Amino acid sequence: MPLFAGRGRDAALGYAGRFAHMLDSTIVLLVGTFQNASGEPVLGATSPEALSDLERGRWTRCRNLYWDLTTYPSALAALRRALPANPRLELAAAQLDSAFQRDSAVAECDNVASMITAPARWTPWEAQYTTAARRFYRGFYDQIRAVHERDRALVFALNAAVAPDRRIRMPAGLPPNPPYAGAAPR
Repeated sequence: MPLFAGRGRDAALGYAGRFAHMLDSTIVLLVGTFQNASGEPVLGATSPEALSDLERGRWTRCRNLYWDLTTYPSALAALRRALPANPRLELAAAQLDSAFQRDSAVAECDNVASMITAPARWTPWEAQYTTAARRFYRGFYDQIRAVHERDRALVFALNAAVAPDRRIRMPAGLPPNPPYAGAAPR
């Protein structure tokens, strides 16, 4: 997400709408990447060759989306400085920033993708892969869903701060259950 470079209230509010929409799209793509995944590391995988093409591709897509997600906190910081004075909007942006700070599991995408592309750097491979994948699956969905809910709160506050003809569509909420195959209802 490029940093806000505009000037003025209208430009900041317009950028906030694009920011919220882009973040929603990135999160939805990330969650979809793990649709029907097992939610567990592949048992007995002693090297990347033990992973299916689908599994290797999943982690590569995840890595790309992780790097996209790393651009949002900086963009949000620049946006927060440019937003017009509005307590609801300021609170929503601050809460989104806090949610970003708690989102650490997605970083495992980069680790696992690195393990797949450069396995010799990760020894013992099976233990490193299993630990990273478990850490990801254990925390990813709840953390990214929290970011998504804060993004939705930003859209709500933004829509209250702009004229009706400038409101943006509220992103659909993510389901309470992770996208993994056989995930138990919460």
